Amino acid sequence: MRWTQHRSSVAAITITTSVAGLVIVVSPATAEAKEFGSAVSFACTRAGSGQPAEKVTVRLTGSVKERVAPGKPVRFSKLGARIVVPAALAESFVGPEPGPVTGSATLTTTARQNGQTADLGWPDLVLTAAPGGGAGLAFTGAIAVPDVIPSVAGTIDFAAESLALSLRQESTTPDTAAGKAETPLTCTPEGKTSIARVQVTTPGAQSGRSGRSGPLPNAAADEPAIERCTHPKGERDNSLFSEPWPNETVSHDTGEGQPPQLKCGKLVGYSNVRKLGGAAPVGAGLQADTTIRRVVDDQPSTPDNPHNWQVEYHLAATEAASSTATMLGFGFMPTTVKTQITQDRLTGIMSFGRIYGNRDSLLPARTLSYANSKVKVKVSEIRVNGLPINPGTACSNVGEMLLKLKGDLPPGAGVTTGGTYKTVENALLEIPRFTGCGVSEDLSPLLTASTSGSGNHVSVFQSQLCDPGDALEDCNDTPQEWKVSPLGATLRPDPVPFAVTDPTTGATITCPRVASTVTTVPEVLGAQIGRIGFTRPTANSCSGTNGITGISFTTVPSLSMFAQEYDPKTQISRIVPPSASTFIMSYMVPRATGTGTVRCEVRPNLRWDIFFNNTSHTFSLRHRPAVLSSASTAPECNERFAVGRAITTKIDPLVTPEVTITAKLA
Repeated sequence: MRWTQHRSSVAAITITTSVAGLVIVVSPATAEAKEFGSAVSFACTRAGSGQPAEKVTVRLTGSVKERVAPGKPVRFSKLGARIVVPAALAESFVGPEPGPVTGSATLTTTARQNGQTADLGWPDLVLTAAPGGGAGLAFTGAIAVPDVIPSVAGTIDFAAESLALSLRQESTTPDTAAGKAETPLTCTPEGKTSIARVQVTTPGAQSGRSGRSGPLPNAAADEPAIERCTHPKGERDNSLFSEPWPNETVSHDTGEGQPPQLKCGKLVGYSNVRKLGGAAPVGAGLQADTTIRRVVDDQPSTPDNPHNWQVEYHLAATEAASSTATMLGFGFMPTTVKTQITQDRLTGIMSFGRIYGNRDSLLPARTLSYANSKVKVKVSEIRVNGLPINPGTACSNVGEMLLKLKGDLPPGAGVTTGGTYKTVENALLEIPRFTGCGVSEDLSPLLTASTSGSGNHVSVFQSQLCDPGDALEDCNDTPQEWKVSPLGATLRPDPVPFAVTDPTTGATITCPRVASTVTTVPEVLGAQIGRIGFTRPTANSCSGTNGITGISFTTVPSLSMFAQEYDPKTQISRIVPPSASTFIMSYMVPRATGTGTVRCEVRPNLRWDIFFNNTSHTFSLRHRPAVLSSASTAPECNERFAVGRAITTKIDPLVTPEVTITAKLA
């Protein structure tokens, strides 16, 4: 799309954005928006010309708060741009006779925080010709950009990375059908690239103290507690639990007498507006009461009557952030609208799946998760061609919209593992008419004509849900899409040493060669990426100290892998299994009196953290403090591995050159 004015130049700039970060704690503060002005110089060359690079300057001005808290928006206002193209470069496509010029520019920008870098996403910018370009060309314009919602503390540096220009001079003579050909220009930054810096600070933190600054869990003990999950608030609507069961056979129904499992996470994605031919970003916090009910069909199957399915019921509510999008109203007018999706009723989620993967079922070997909501859209700001229009305080659509989303998840996945949810194809979102819009004049018919209608899509990526009872989990983690290679592979690294030690008594059991397997999932949808398992050591392969003999393992660790964080600098992924693992070991010790031996058994229940290094292709496993339990009652047993006391476990790093685990921001 091009816009042309006589003796003026118009350009459209497209920029795209998201931000993520780990935790760094600095002094808290509140601040008013402060004006800034940043100029970034680019060396631009014309494709295929062989000419030396020319300097193009992009100057951005506006205002933004210098400090915000995690979860609060970083909001740029009064943002303006000025681009100056030098004379030598301008003449290469304009020529000696000035005339109408159209074109586009793509400014690639990033947000950097705590060692992580993410692409930005700002809407289109329309520029008009301006004086002061000298012998060259100058463009100016205003832009309204989406809020950025940082999840953790740390300074965000907004920077320009590259610029691509495509310019065209239109013909000024009636008998000439076409103007000069488009001229693509490729530009790289020279010198300073920073646009603005914003400090994200945690209330109550002290200056100079640092928490987690990378993927390793080494938060300071006095770091302020991260706000944990809260139960979803809203009215329950049982009509949202409307997906049909596979059949009417039920072996077991838990009902709703048991307390729900509280979880929380985040959503990121987009919602399109079919009439405007564009899409708006969607970002929201998610609070959930999971598994409020579970229905199971686990009866014996026959070829004519297969049974093997379960459905879990969940309730959820979103804490939506504001979303800003710029689109072409009626196909030609740049219109920026700031909206917020709200809901008074709780979302009803039903997750269908097999119980046993190797038995016939009426369901596919996947988890089908349906999330049904009734939502409203409230409009808080409107700009048409850069000019603000007051929508009033009650501008929203009439009634509620029924939003039906479906997640087609891998086998064994569910609402807690995360994944992509999209609008159900036969139930696309219908935006109702608007009401209450405008102050001095009624804007509702304009919004209704330009926006309301059917056939609208929504797509969101849900993070793995956080367990608020797990002190090491960061419930503010930004959703990430993971890439694992190879998919669906079973790898067998070389056997590694395995040792269990009681630091108090010094008793140790060592197994020099324990085989392991690394299995990656057939596809990655959400945070689930695979499993690490260990085979039981063979008889007589392990040795002990402090008189320990006859060592055997009934159960050894088997760990599901759910990727949590990724540091692109170190290329280390932090992986958190969703539940604890138990291994059971037994051994013989001499009796305290008389002759003979006593068999002892201990059962450590361990929570693990796994770190995968993409550079060395190495898994490192660490478990959090674990307390031993035991079925043994003989006093001799407590003198080796003391029941109720912590142990340490050492597993040598697993080296698997075939595996790669990386992430990108969703």
